[in-house]
Amino acid sequence: MRGGQKFLAAALAAALAVLPAFPHFAAVSAAEGTHTVTYSVRAFSPVTREVAAGDSAPALTVADLHRGIDGSDSRTALSEAGLKTEWFTDEALTRPYSFGAVNEDTVLYGKVTQTQSFFEGDVFGWNRTSGITYVGEPALNEAVSGEYYSFPLRVDEESGEAEFSFFGGGYSVYGVGFDVSEPFSVSVDFGDVGQIYQVTIFDVLLYPNVTFAQAGSVYGHQNGGAAAALRFWADGENAGKAENTNSSWEPSPETMWCETGGGYGEPVSPLLREILLAESAVTFTFEIGEEGGAVWSGDTKLADLQCTRADFPDGYAYLSVGSETGADVTVRPAQAAGAVSFSAEGENVSVRGVEAKNGYLIAEADVAEGCTLAAKLGEEELQTLGLGEGRYAVSLPRYMTEAFSVTFSAESGEEEEDPAGGCGAAAAGGYGAAGSIGIAAVAAASFAVLKRRKHI
Repeated sequence: MRGGQKFLAAALAAALAVLPAFPHFAAVSAAEGTHTVTYSVRAFSPVTREVAAGDSAPALTVADLHRGIDGSDSRTALSEAGLKTEWFTDEALTRPYSFGAVNEDTVLYGKVTQTQSFFEGDVFGWNRTSGITYVGEPALNEAVSGEYYSFPLRVDEESGEAEFSFFGGGYSVYGVGFDVSEPFSVSVDFGDVGQIYQVTIFDVLLYPNVTFAQAGSVYGHQNGGAAAALRFWADGENAGKAENTNSSWEPSPETMWCETGGGYGEPVSPLLREILLAESAVTFTFEIGEEGGAVWSGDTKLADLQCTRADFPDGYAYLSVGSETGADVTVRPAQAAGAVSFSAEGENVSVRGVEAKNGYLIAEADVAEGCTLAAKLGEEELQTLGLGEGRYAVSLPRYMTEAFSVTFSAESGEEEEDPAGGCGAAAAGGYGAAGSIGIAAVAAASFAVLKRRKHI
Protein backbone atom coordinates (compact mmCIF):
# COMPACT_ATOMS: atom_id res chain seq x y z
CA MET A 1 0.00 0.00 0.00
CA ARG A 2 1.42 3.37 -0.99
CA GLY A 3 2.09 6.11 1.56
CA GLY A 4 -0.91 8.21 0.50
CA GLN A 5 -3.25 5.25 0.67
CA LYS A 6 -1.92 4.27 4.09
CA PHE A 7 -2.53 7.81 5.35
CA LEU A 8 -6.11 7.83 3.97
CA ALA A 9 -6.88 4.43 5.49
CA ALA A 10 -5.54 5.53 8.86
CA ALA A 11 -7.58 8.76 8.77
CA LEU A 12 -10.74 6.84 7.87
CA ALA A 13 -10.17 4.35 10.67
CA ALA A 14 -9.66 7.19 13.15
CA ALA A 15 -12.89 8.88 12.03
CA LEU A 16 -14.89 5.69 12.36
CA ALA A 17 -13.44 5.15 15.81
CA VAL A 18 -14.77 8.47 17.13
CA LEU A 19 -18.04 8.44 15.16
CA PRO A 20 -20.04 6.65 17.94
CA ALA A 21 -19.45 9.72 20.11
CA PHE A 22 -21.68 11.64 17.68
CA PRO A 23 -24.86 9.50 17.37
CA HIS A 24 -26.79 12.07 15.31
CA PHE A 25 -24.01 12.23 12.71
CA ALA A 26 -23.71 8.45 12.73
CA ALA A 27 -27.44 8.02 12.14
CA VAL A 28 -27.42 10.45 9.24
CA SER A 29 -24.43 8.71 7.73
CA ALA A 30 -26.13 5.34 8.02
CA ALA A 31 -29.45 6.52 6.63
CA GLU A 32 -30.06 6.89 2.95
CA GLY A 33 -32.71 8.67 0.90
CA THR A 34 -35.90 9.84 2.58
CA HIS A 35 -38.27 8.74 5.31
CA THR A 36 -42.06 8.95 5.40
CA VAL A 37 -43.69 10.96 8.19
CA THR A 38 -47.40 10.24 8.64
CA TYR A 39 -49.62 12.77 10.43
CA SER A 40 -52.83 11.40 11.94
CA VAL A 41 -55.57 13.34 13.68
CA ARG A 42 -58.78 11.70 14.84
CA ALA A 43 -61.62 12.28 12.36
CA PHE A 44 -59.23 13.15 9.53
CA SER A 45 -57.52 11.19 6.79
CA PRO A 46 -53.79 10.91 7.52
CA VAL A 47 -51.39 12.85 5.32
CA THR A 48 -47.75 12.05 4.64
CA ARG A 49 -44.59 14.01 3.96
CA GLU A 50 -41.30 12.70 2.62
CA VAL A 51 -38.39 14.01 4.70
CA ALA A 52 -34.72 13.70 3.82
CA ALA A 53 -32.79 11.49 6.23
CA GLY A 54 -31.51 13.59 9.12
CA ASP A 55 -33.78 16.56 8.43
CA SER A 56 -36.59 17.69 10.72
CA ALA A 57 -40.21 16.96 9.82
CA PRO A 58 -42.40 19.98 9.06
CA ALA A 59 -44.68 20.96 11.94
CA LEU A 60 -48.03 20.66 10.17
CA THR A 61 -51.28 21.89 11.67
CA VAL A 62 -54.81 20.58 11.37
CA ALA A 63 -55.33 23.11 8.56
CA ASP A 64 -52.99 20.98 6.45
CA LEU A 65 -55.26 17.95 6.93
CA HIS A 66 -58.61 19.69 6.65
CA ARG A 67 -60.77 19.68 3.55
CA GLY A 68 -64.01 21.56 3.92
CA ILE A 69 -66.65 22.70 1.48
CA ASP A 70 -64.24 22.65 -1.44
CA GLY A 71 -60.78 21.30 -0.70
CA SER A 72 -59.47 22.52 -4.05
CA ASP A 73 -60.65 26.08 -3.43
CA SER A 74 -58.20 28.28 -1.53
CA ARG A 75 -61.13 30.41 -0.35
CA THR A 76 -62.22 27.59 1.94
CA ALA A 77 -58.83 26.77 3.41
CA LEU A 78 -59.23 26.45 7.18
CA SER A 79 -57.81 29.30 9.25
CA GLU A 80 -55.51 28.25 12.08
CA ALA A 81 -56.83 31.09 14.24
CA GLY A 82 -58.21 29.71 17.50
CA LEU A 83 -56.90 26.18 16.87
CA LYS A 84 -53.83 24.63 18.49
CA THR A 85 -52.27 21.47 17.02
CA GLU A 86 -49.86 19.37 19.12
CA TRP A 87 -48.06 16.22 17.93
CA PHE A 88 -47.28 13.05 19.86
CA THR A 89 -45.54 9.74 19.14
CA ASP A 90 -48.27 7.56 20.66
CA GLU A 91 -51.99 7.15 20.01
CA ALA A 92 -52.77 7.92 23.66
CA LEU A 93 -51.23 11.39 23.15
CA THR A 94 -48.91 11.14 26.15
CA ARG A 95 -45.44 11.47 24.54
CA PRO A 96 -44.87 14.87 22.86
CA TYR A 97 -42.82 14.89 19.65
CA SER A 98 -39.78 17.18 19.62
CA PHE A 99 -39.37 17.53 15.82
CA GLY A 100 -35.73 16.48 15.80
CA ALA A 101 -33.87 14.68 13.01
CA VAL A 102 -35.90 12.00 11.20
CA ASN A 103 -33.96 8.75 10.77
CA GLU A 104 -36.80 6.30 10.20
CA ASP A 105 -40.39 6.21 9.02
CA THR A 106 -42.45 7.96 11.69
CA VAL A 107 -46.12 8.18 12.62
CA LEU A 108 -47.28 11.24 14.55
CA TYR A 109 -50.63 11.61 16.29
CA GLY A 110 -52.21 15.03 16.61
CA LYS A 111 -54.28 16.66 19.32
CA VAL A 112 -56.36 19.68 18.30
CA THR A 113 -57.56 22.15 20.91
CA GLN A 114 -59.89 25.04 20.20
CA THR A 115 -58.42 27.99 22.08
CA GLN A 116 -60.83 30.61 20.79
CA SER A 117 -64.26 30.49 19.17
CA PHE A 118 -65.37 32.90 16.48
CA PHE A 119 -68.89 31.52 16.35
CA GLU A 120 -71.62 34.17 16.27
CA GLY A 121 -75.09 32.87 16.88
CA ASP A 122 -78.56 34.04 17.65
CA VAL A 123 -79.76 33.76 21.22
CA PHE A 124 -81.19 30.30 20.50
CA GLY A 125 -77.86 28.87 19.36
CA TRP A 126 -78.06 28.92 15.55
CA ASN A 127 -75.41 30.64 13.46
CA ARG A 128 -75.76 34.23 12.25
CA THR A 129 -72.39 34.80 10.56
CA SER A 130 -69.53 32.57 9.52
CA GLY A 131 -66.93 33.96 11.90
CA ILE A 132 -63.20 33.81 11.20
CA THR A 133 -63.11 30.29 9.81
CA TYR A 134 -61.36 30.58 6.46
CA VAL A 135 -58.12 32.26 5.54
CA GLY A 136 -58.26 35.42 3.46
CA GLU A 137 -59.84 38.82 3.74
CA PRO A 138 -63.16 39.24 5.60
CA ALA A 139 -64.92 40.14 2.36
CA LEU A 140 -63.81 36.85 0.91
CA ASN A 141 -65.07 35.02 3.97
CA GLU A 142 -68.45 36.63 3.47
CA ALA A 143 -68.46 35.50 -0.17
CA VAL A 144 -67.84 31.95 0.92
CA SER A 145 -70.47 32.00 3.66
CA GLY A 146 -72.95 33.56 1.27
CA GLU A 147 -72.53 30.63 -1.06
CA TYR A 148 -72.75 27.75 1.41
CA TYR A 149 -73.57 28.99 4.90
CA SER A 150 -77.30 28.99 5.58
CA PHE A 151 -79.27 30.73 8.29
CA PRO A 152 -82.58 29.86 9.96
CA LEU A 153 -85.62 31.44 8.38
CA ARG A 154 -87.27 31.50 11.78
CA VAL A 155 -86.73 30.07 15.25
CA ASP A 156 -89.59 29.29 17.61
CA GLU A 157 -88.97 31.00 20.94
CA GLU A 158 -90.72 28.28 22.94
CA SER A 159 -89.19 25.12 21.46
CA GLY A 160 -86.02 26.30 19.75
CA GLU A 161 -87.18 24.62 16.54
CA ALA A 162 -85.61 26.25 13.48
CA GLU A 163 -86.90 26.40 9.92
CA PHE A 164 -84.46 26.16 7.01
CA SER A 165 -84.55 26.30 3.27
CA PHE A 166 -81.33 24.92 1.84
CA PHE A 167 -80.96 25.86 -1.81
CA GLY A 168 -78.87 23.46 -3.91
CA GLY A 169 -76.42 22.70 -1.14
CA GLY A 170 -75.92 24.44 2.16
CA TYR A 171 -75.49 23.88 5.87
CA SER A 172 -76.12 25.54 9.20
CA VAL A 173 -74.36 25.25 12.56
CA TYR A 174 -75.78 24.93 16.05
CA GLY A 175 -73.30 26.44 18.48
CA VAL A 176 -74.63 24.98 21.74
CA GLY A 177 -72.48 21.97 22.63
CA PHE A 178 -74.18 18.66 23.46
CA ASP A 179 -72.80 16.92 26.55
CA VAL A 180 -71.60 13.58 25.10
CA SER A 181 -71.84 11.87 28.48
CA GLU A 182 -75.64 12.02 28.15
CA PRO A 183 -78.05 11.19 25.27
CA PHE A 184 -79.15 14.02 23.00
CA SER A 185 -81.46 14.25 20.02
CA VAL A 186 -81.93 15.99 16.68
CA SER A 187 -85.43 16.03 15.19
CA VAL A 188 -85.81 16.63 11.44
CA ASP A 189 -89.23 17.29 9.90
CA PHE A 190 -89.82 17.46 6.15
CA GLY A 191 -93.59 17.80 6.43
CA ASP A 192 -94.01 21.37 7.65
CA VAL A 193 -92.28 23.37 4.95
CA GLY A 194 -91.45 20.89 2.22
CA GLN A 195 -92.45 17.61 0.62
CA ILE A 196 -90.56 14.44 1.39
CA TYR A 197 -91.15 13.32 -2.19
CA GLN A 198 -88.87 16.06 -3.40
CA VAL A 199 -85.50 14.35 -3.70
CA THR A 200 -83.12 15.54 -1.04
CA ILE A 201 -79.92 14.30 0.56
CA PHE A 202 -79.69 15.38 4.18
CA ASP A 203 -76.70 15.36 6.56
CA VAL A 204 -76.61 15.35 10.35
CA LEU A 205 -72.98 15.87 11.40
CA LEU A 206 -71.30 15.99 14.82
CA TYR A 207 -67.98 17.80 15.31
CA PRO A 208 -65.53 17.98 18.24
CA ASN A 209 -65.45 21.78 18.12
CA VAL A 210 -67.57 24.54 16.66
CA THR A 211 -64.83 25.82 14.32
CA PHE A 212 -64.79 22.54 12.37
CA ALA A 213 -68.58 22.73 12.19
CA GLN A 214 -68.38 26.26 10.78
CA ALA A 215 -65.83 25.26 8.15
CA GLY A 216 -68.31 22.67 6.94
CA SER A 217 -68.58 19.23 5.40
CA VAL A 218 -71.83 19.55 3.53
CA TYR A 219 -70.62 17.13 0.89
CA GLY A 220 -70.53 13.98 2.92
CA HIS A 221 -67.25 12.49 1.74
CA GLN A 222 -65.10 15.47 2.46
CA ASN A 223 -62.47 15.42 5.12
CA GLY A 224 -63.86 18.14 7.37
CA GLY A 225 -63.23 16.73 10.83
CA ALA A 226 -66.71 15.40 11.68
CA ALA A 227 -66.50 12.66 14.29
CA ALA A 228 -69.87 11.24 13.23
CA ALA A 229 -72.08 11.70 10.19
CA LEU A 230 -75.52 10.41 9.31
CA ARG A 231 -76.66 10.96 5.73
CA PHE A 232 -80.00 9.91 4.30
CA TRP A 233 -82.09 10.32 1.20
CA ALA A 234 -85.69 11.49 1.36
CA ASP A 235 -87.69 10.94 -1.80
CA GLY A 236 -90.60 8.86 -3.01
CA GLU A 237 -88.54 5.90 -4.21
CA ASN A 238 -85.55 5.82 -1.86
CA ALA A 239 -86.76 7.50 1.32
CA GLY A 240 -84.76 6.24 4.25
CA LYS A 241 -81.82 4.91 2.27
CA ALA A 242 -79.05 6.06 4.55
CA GLU A 243 -75.35 6.03 5.01
CA ASN A 244 -73.80 5.82 8.43
CA THR A 245 -70.37 7.30 7.84
CA ASN A 246 -67.78 8.07 10.49
CA SER A 247 -64.39 9.58 10.19
CA SER A 248 -62.01 7.35 12.14
CA TRP A 249 -58.38 6.62 12.87
CA GLU A 250 -57.77 5.06 9.45
CA PRO A 251 -60.41 6.40 7.07
CA SER A 252 -60.93 4.83 3.68
CA PRO A 253 -58.51 6.41 1.20
CA GLU A 254 -61.18 6.21 -1.50
CA THR A 255 -63.82 8.19 0.33
CA MET A 256 -61.78 9.93 3.04
CA TRP A 257 -64.48 8.75 5.43
CA CYS A 258 -64.33 5.32 6.97
CA GLU A 259 -67.22 2.94 6.48
CA THR A 260 -69.45 1.44 9.13
CA GLY A 261 -72.59 -0.60 9.25
CA GLY A 262 -71.67 -2.88 6.36
CA GLY A 263 -70.02 -0.37 4.09
CA TYR A 264 -70.61 2.99 2.54
CA GLY A 265 -74.03 3.32 0.93
CA GLU A 266 -75.60 0.52 2.95
CA PRO A 267 -78.86 1.39 4.70
CA VAL A 268 -78.49 2.28 8.36
CA SER A 269 -81.76 0.47 8.93
CA PRO A 270 -84.65 -0.22 6.56
CA LEU A 271 -86.92 0.98 9.34
CA LEU A 272 -85.74 4.55 8.74
CA ARG A 273 -87.41 4.44 5.34
CA GLU A 274 -90.67 3.35 6.94
CA ILE A 275 -90.46 6.09 9.56
CA LEU A 276 -89.90 8.82 6.97
CA LEU A 277 -92.63 7.58 4.67
CA ALA A 278 -95.14 7.35 7.50
CA GLU A 279 -94.31 10.50 9.40
CA SER A 280 -92.18 12.71 7.09
CA ALA A 281 -90.13 13.26 10.23
CA VAL A 282 -87.67 11.46 12.47
CA THR A 283 -85.99 12.11 15.80
CA PHE A 284 -82.43 10.83 15.96
CA THR A 285 -81.23 10.14 19.50
CA PHE A 286 -77.46 9.86 19.83
CA GLU A 287 -75.72 7.90 22.56
CA ILE A 288 -71.92 8.13 22.64
CA GLY A 289 -69.95 5.91 25.00
CA GLU A 290 -66.35 5.06 25.84
CA GLU A 291 -66.20 2.23 23.30
CA GLY A 292 -68.65 3.39 20.64
CA GLY A 293 -72.09 4.81 20.09
CA ALA A 294 -75.48 4.30 18.53
CA VAL A 295 -78.31 6.24 16.88
CA TRP A 296 -81.89 5.50 17.86
CA SER A 297 -85.37 6.51 16.79
CA GLY A 298 -87.55 5.83 19.79
CA ASP A 299 -86.89 2.19 20.70
CA THR A 300 -85.58 1.40 17.21
CA LYS A 301 -81.82 1.21 16.84
CA LEU A 302 -80.92 2.75 13.50
CA ALA A 303 -77.14 2.43 13.50
CA ASP A 304 -73.96 1.84 15.42
CA LEU A 305 -71.44 4.64 15.56
CA GLN A 306 -67.69 4.20 15.67
CA CYS A 307 -67.10 7.51 17.40
CA THR A 308 -66.36 7.46 21.13
CA ARG A 309 -66.23 10.13 23.79
CA ALA A 310 -62.50 10.42 23.11
CA ASP A 311 -63.40 11.91 19.71
CA PHE A 312 -64.84 14.90 21.58
CA PRO A 313 -61.93 16.08 23.74
CA ASP A 314 -63.77 18.88 25.54
CA GLY A 315 -66.74 16.61 26.25
CA TYR A 316 -69.14 18.33 23.84
CA ALA A 317 -70.40 17.64 20.30
CA TYR A 318 -71.36 20.44 17.91
CA LEU A 319 -74.11 19.96 15.35
CA SER A 320 -74.24 20.86 11.68
CA VAL A 321 -77.23 20.08 9.48
CA GLY A 322 -77.42 20.56 5.75
CA SER A 323 -78.35 19.26 2.36
CA GLU A 324 -76.27 18.60 -0.73
CA THR A 325 -79.25 18.92 -3.05
CA GLY A 326 -81.55 21.36 -1.29
CA ALA A 327 -84.26 20.82 1.32
CA ASP A 328 -86.96 22.65 3.26
CA VAL A 329 -86.97 21.32 6.81
CA THR A 330 -87.48 22.14 10.46
CA VAL A 331 -84.82 21.02 12.92
CA ARG A 332 -85.06 20.78 16.68
CA PRO A 333 -82.01 19.88 18.81
CA ALA A 334 -82.64 18.80 22.40
CA GLN A 335 -80.95 17.47 25.51
CA ALA A 336 -82.30 17.13 29.04
CA ALA A 337 -81.28 20.11 31.17
CA GLY A 338 -80.23 20.11 34.78
CA ALA A 339 -82.06 22.18 37.38
CA VAL A 340 -81.41 25.89 37.10
CA SER A 341 -81.15 28.26 40.04
CA PHE A 342 -80.89 32.01 39.68
CA SER A 343 -80.21 35.17 41.60
CA ALA A 344 -80.50 38.89 40.89
CA GLU A 345 -77.97 41.54 41.85
CA GLY A 346 -78.86 45.22 42.31
CA GLU A 347 -82.06 47.15 42.87
CA ASN A 348 -82.78 47.68 39.19
CA VAL A 349 -83.71 44.09 38.39
CA SER A 350 -86.03 41.42 39.75
CA VAL A 351 -86.38 37.93 38.34
CA ARG A 352 -89.62 36.05 38.89
CA GLY A 353 -88.64 32.75 37.30
CA VAL A 354 -86.28 31.00 34.89
CA GLU A 355 -87.04 27.96 32.73
CA ALA A 356 -84.42 25.87 30.95
CA LYS A 357 -85.26 25.32 27.28
CA ASN A 358 -83.36 23.61 24.46
CA GLY A 359 -79.99 25.28 24.74
CA TYR A 360 -81.27 28.55 26.20
CA LEU A 361 -83.31 29.94 29.07
CA ILE A 362 -86.57 31.86 29.25
CA ALA A 363 -86.47 34.38 32.08
CA GLU A 364 -89.38 36.34 33.53
CA ALA A 365 -87.82 39.57 34.73
CA ASP A 366 -88.42 43.24 35.38
CA VAL A 367 -85.70 45.84 34.92
CA ALA A 368 -85.79 49.55 35.68
CA GLU A 369 -86.52 51.99 32.90
CA GLY A 370 -83.39 52.68 30.86
CA CYS A 371 -81.87 49.33 31.86
CA THR A 372 -81.34 46.05 30.05
CA LEU A 373 -81.07 42.54 31.45
CA ALA A 374 -77.59 41.05 31.80
CA ALA A 375 -76.80 37.44 32.72
CA LYS A 376 -73.77 35.37 33.65
CA LEU A 377 -73.03 31.66 33.95
CA GLY A 378 -70.18 31.76 36.43
CA GLU A 379 -67.85 34.29 34.80
CA GLU A 380 -69.23 33.71 31.28
CA GLU A 381 -71.33 36.54 29.91
CA LEU A 382 -74.54 35.31 28.28
CA GLN A 383 -76.39 36.82 25.37
CA THR A 384 -79.91 38.06 26.15
CA LEU A 385 -82.81 39.08 23.96
CA GLY A 386 -86.01 40.78 25.05
CA LEU A 387 -89.13 38.97 23.88
CA GLY A 388 -91.59 41.54 25.24
CA GLU A 389 -93.93 41.54 28.22
CA GLY A 390 -91.06 41.07 30.66
CA ARG A 391 -89.82 37.89 29.00
CA TYR A 392 -86.22 37.33 27.92
CA ALA A 393 -84.37 34.61 26.07
CA VAL A 394 -80.91 33.91 27.50
CA SER A 395 -78.37 31.93 25.53
CA LEU A 396 -76.26 29.07 26.88
CA PRO A 397 -72.88 28.05 25.42
CA ARG A 398 -73.54 24.35 25.99
CA TYR A 399 -76.19 22.04 27.39
CA MET A 400 -76.05 22.07 31.17
CA THR A 401 -77.04 18.50 32.02
CA GLU A 402 -76.32 18.99 35.73
CA ALA A 403 -77.63 21.64 38.12
CA PHE A 404 -76.33 25.13 37.38
CA SER A 405 -76.83 28.70 38.47
CA VAL A 406 -77.26 31.97 36.54
CA THR A 407 -76.81 35.46 37.96
CA PHE A 408 -78.87 38.35 36.57
CA SER A 409 -78.24 42.06 36.85
CA ALA A 410 -79.13 45.31 35.11
CA GLU A 411 -76.93 47.40 32.88
CA SER A 412 -77.37 50.72 31.18
CA GLY A 413 -79.24 50.63 27.91
CA GLU A 414 -77.28 51.44 24.76
CA GLU A 415 -79.66 54.23 23.74
CA GLU A 416 -80.30 55.84 27.10
CA GLU A 417 -80.84 59.58 26.51
CA ASP A 418 -80.10 60.69 30.07
CA PRO A 419 -77.04 58.87 31.43
CA ALA A 420 -77.53 60.55 34.79
CA GLY A 421 -80.94 58.99 35.33
CA GLY A 422 -82.49 55.55 35.42
CA CYS A 423 -79.96 52.74 35.32
CA GLY A 424 -77.03 55.18 35.18
CA ALA A 425 -78.07 56.77 38.47
CA ALA A 426 -78.38 53.39 40.14
CA ALA A 427 -74.94 52.38 38.98
CA ALA A 428 -73.50 55.66 40.28
CA GLY A 429 -75.15 54.98 43.60
CA GLY A 430 -73.33 51.71 44.04
CA TYR A 431 -75.62 49.23 42.31
CA GLY A 432 -72.97 48.18 39.76
CA ALA A 433 -74.35 46.07 36.94
CA ALA A 434 -72.58 42.94 35.76
CA GLY A 435 -71.04 43.12 32.30
CA SER A 436 -72.90 41.68 29.35
CA ILE A 437 -72.68 41.35 25.61
CA GLY A 438 -73.70 44.61 23.91
CA ILE A 439 -77.40 44.96 23.32
CA ALA A 440 -76.72 46.04 19.74
CA ALA A 441 -75.24 42.62 19.07
CA VAL A 442 -78.21 40.72 20.44
CA ALA A 443 -80.65 42.99 18.65
CA ALA A 444 -79.14 41.81 15.39
CA ALA A 445 -80.32 38.31 16.28
CA SER A 446 -83.96 39.31 16.54
CA PHE A 447 -84.65 38.57 12.89
CA ALA A 448 -84.63 34.88 13.76
CA VAL A 449 -87.39 35.03 16.36
CA LEU A 450 -90.80 33.70 15.54
CA LYS A 451 -93.14 34.92 18.26
CA ARG A 452 -95.08 32.06 19.79
CA ARG A 453 -95.65 30.28 16.49
CA LYS A 454 -98.52 27.85 16.64
CA HIS A 455 -97.56 24.28 15.72
CA ILE A 456 -99.84 22.05 13.74
